[in-house]
Amino acid sequence: MASGFSASVWIKVAENEEGEGHAEKEEGKAPTLEPDLGATPDGQRVVEESLMHILSMGSKAMMLQVWADLSTGVFTFRMCIDPNDEMKAGLLAQAESGEGLVSPGSWHHLGISYTQQPEGKKNIHGRLALWVNGVRKCEVSLDYTLPRKSSLSSDSNKTFCLLGHCTGHSEDVTRQGGQYDMGTVLLFNGTKLCV
Repeated sequence: MASGFSASVWIKVAENEEGEGHAEKEEGKAPTLEPDLGATPDGQRVVEESLMHILSMGSKAMMLQVWADLSTGVFTFRMCIDPNDEMKAGLLAQAESGEGLVSPGSWHHLGISYTQQPEGKKNIHGRLALWVNGVRKCEVSLDYTLPRKSSLSSDSNKTFCLLGHCTGHSEDVTRQGGQYDMGTVLLFNGTKLCV
């Protein structure tokens, strides 16, 4: 992921089951998810509701994460670092898309393109573009400052791709804002993605 990558993913957001209306979801508020991301730069804990993991790409030391709130169609993009096994992972940068990018009951083709360029010795300028069904829907910045190299893991040269979402209990999935099916996933070493 030295200069960037692209990914092509098919997802289908499950429709709400009969009897599960918006009013019921408000009354039975979804539980708070606390991904193991450490504290934000200003010291506040990152806490979200209804986020489902779609894709993560990167090394053990630094990873780009793509999350979605399936009830609103909002995507959340995060650049995270895992300095070593003794410390919790930390959030370097985070950005969100607008609402309504995916709708329940239909297959959607997602094109994700991430590129990064150094700005000086310690700063990285990251750009992520998201296409949905062939239409460019959002472009966000993920700018961050590089951590000290001495704290990075020795596995930082290996690239990993993590797909899907895992919960402790099957009932948690419906309370977290829904389910989705994932189809074909293609990964590209480079940032040019033509959809």
